[in-house]
Amino acid sequence: RTRLDYDRAMEEVERALESRPNESDFVSLAGDILRRKGDLRGALARYQRAAELAPRDANALTAVGETHGLLREYDEAEALNVRAIEVQPDLATAYHELAEIRVAAAGDTAGARRWLLEARKLGVYAPRDEYTSFQLEMLVRDPAAAIAAVEEWPDGVYSNQFWYVPRPLGLAFAQRLTGDAAAARVAFDSARVILEALVDRDPTEPRYRSSLGLALAGLGRNEEAIREGEEGLRLMPPECSRFHPTSRPGRCAWIHPGTRYAGISGSRRWWESRAPAYPGGNDRSLRPYYQRVAPTTDPPRRTRRKDTDMSSITLTVNGRTQTVDVEPDTPLLWVLRDTLGLTGTKYGCGKALCGACTVHVNRNGSPSAVRSCVIPASALAGADVTTIEGLSANTRHPVQTAWIEEDVPQCGYCQPGQIMAAAALLAGNPRPDDQDIDVAMRGVLCRCGTHLRIRRAIHRAAGGGGDR
Repeated sequence: RTRLDYDRAMEEVERALESRPNESDFVSLAGDILRRKGDLRGALARYQRAAELAPRDANALTAVGETHGLLREYDEAEALNVRAIEVQPDLATAYHELAEIRVAAAGDTAGARRWLLEARKLGVYAPRDEYTSFQLEMLVRDPAAAIAAVEEWPDGVYSNQFWYVPRPLGLAFAQRLTGDAAAARVAFDSARVILEALVDRDPTEPRYRSSLGLALAGLGRNEEAIREGEEGLRLMPPECSRFHPTSRPGRCAWIHPGTRYAGISGSRRWWESRAPAYPGGNDRSLRPYYQRVAPTTDPPRRTRRKDTDMSSITLTVNGRTQTVDVEPDTPLLWVLRDTLGLTGTKYGCGKALCGACTVHVNRNGSPSAVRSCVIPASALAGADVTTIEGLSANTRHPVQTAWIEEDVPQCGYCQPGQIMAAAALLAGNPRPDDQDIDVAMRGVLCRCGTHLRIRRAIHRAAGGGGDR
C-alpha cells in the first residue's frame, strides 16, 4: 500500500511493449507508472503516444489532460478534457478534472460548479465530485451548502487512496465556518472517536492518522495533533506517491498553525522542509485553492485568467472613496493588502478565528469590529471601512497611546487586530469593566500572552488608568 515497486513494474511493462509496441493500453500503463514516480514529463510523453495510437479513447485524452494539469499547464489540460467529453459525454473523470482546473487555474468556483452540475445532470456524478463540491462551498464560504455536500457522501465518508474523511470531520470544518464553535467542537469530537477506533484497528494506515491529527487540532489538542500528523507522514512519506505529493505533508501543514509553530510562517517553513519538490518546476507549493480551503500556508495569490468574472466595487477606506476591480468573492483582507497596499491589517487564520485581520466597518454611525478575512469585498460596497492605518493620522488615538504607555506588544503580529477591536469596544462602551473587555477581546488571540497588558491599556484609554 505504501511502497510500490515502480521499477519492477516498469520493467514488466517495457518487456510487454517490446512485443507489442503499439498497444495503447501498455503505453498508457507506462505513463501511469512514470507519473506515480513523479516523472510527469516522461508520463506526458507516454500518454500522448497512447492518445495518438487510440485517438477515440476518451480515457487516454483525459490522462494527457490530467498530467498537463499536474504540470499546471491549465489551458492544455482544459482543452483535452473538453475533447474527451466530446468523444465520450458520460466520462465522469473529465468533468471532475474540468472542475478542478477551473478552480486551480483561476479560482473560478462558478465555472467549477457548472461542470459538476453538468455531471450530475448526466448521471455521472462520482463520489470524488461530492468531495470537490464540499471543497468548492468551503472556498466560497457557504457553510450551509458545504454541510449539504457532506451529507451526500456515500456511507458517511469520503475515501480514496490518499484521504479518509469521515462525515463529522467535514461537518466540523463547515460548522467552524459558521462561527458556531460549540457545534464545530462536537463534530470534531465525533470525528475523533471514529478515527481513534480506526487507528486502533489498523495503526499502520496513514490516512487515519492524518485525519485524526486534523480532528485533534480542531479540539485544541495540539501536541497530539502534530504527533498523529507526523506519524501519518512517516507511514506514507511523499516519495511513495509522487503523483500526489501534497497528500501527507499537506495534511500536516494544515495541522501545524496555531499549535507549536508560529502561525502561517511556521507552517510555511514546516511545509518547505518536508514537502517534495513538485515536478514541473512548481517546487513545494500547495495549489492556491487548497490554501483557500485551509489557509495555513502563505495566503493565496491566484493567477487570474482572462475569462474570470470581475466586478467593480466602490469602497470608502480610511475616508477615501476608491473603486477596485476584483473577483466578487475576494475577501476584504486581500483587497486591503494586495490591491490598496494597506498591509497593516494582518492575515492570521483565514477563518475569522484569530482576529488579526480585524477592521472597522461603519454602517450606522458606529464602528463595528469585523474579520476582514471572511467578508467578501462585494458585500461591503458603499460601506465605510477603517483599517489600522486610518485609526488616527499620527498614531495618537487614545488606544494607540495607551498601548505605548503600557508597553503591550511582544512580537506585535496580532496588535493591529487587538487595537482595532479595543477601539471599537470603547466607541460603543466608553467605560468598560473587566468582564466587558474580556468578552469584547475574546476573539482576538495573542499567542505571546499579553492579555493582562491589553486589559490595562484599554482601561487607560478609557480614562481609568492602567492599574486594574
